[in-house]
Amino acid sequence: MTSYKPITAENVRQAAQVYCDVFTGDPWYEDWSLEDAEQRLKEISETPRFTGFIVFEKEAPAGLIAGNARHSYQGPAYYLAEFCIHPDFQGQGLGAGMLQHLEKELKKQGIVSIFLLTADNSGAERFYKRQGYEVNEKRIVMRKGI
Repeated sequence: MTSYKPITAENVRQAAQVYCDVFTGDPWYEDWSLEDAEQRLKEISETPRFTGFIVFEKEAPAGLIAGNARHSYQGPAYYLAEFCIHPDFQGQGLGAGMLQHLEKELKKQGIVSIFLLTADNSGAERFYKRQGYEVNEKRIVMRKGI
């Protein structure tokens, strides 16, 4: 049975473990420690207008989604900071279900759009497009090391 629980101080470590399991493996191979992942998710959860959930499959943490809303001239927009499904649970519809759950909750809050960043030409990009997301041709990502 699938269930969704808000990310809280009490369960953030479970979310961090999923985060580590996802992003230290294929295709990301990032060097996340459990402590670093927990700190990142705590920081996100402490931002104003935070909304985030852990998805559980048969009581096992299977994924997470987290971000926050901000006001814009077009109305409140949600900025998706983190979204992942544990590799053991991918391909079972949990990601699509989690996005649908998030969208339903955000609509209750009056949110009118969702923005996110993802890898170009990736499985993640194809997933989001299947869920109705579009590439915003008016924006690019820029970075500068300091």
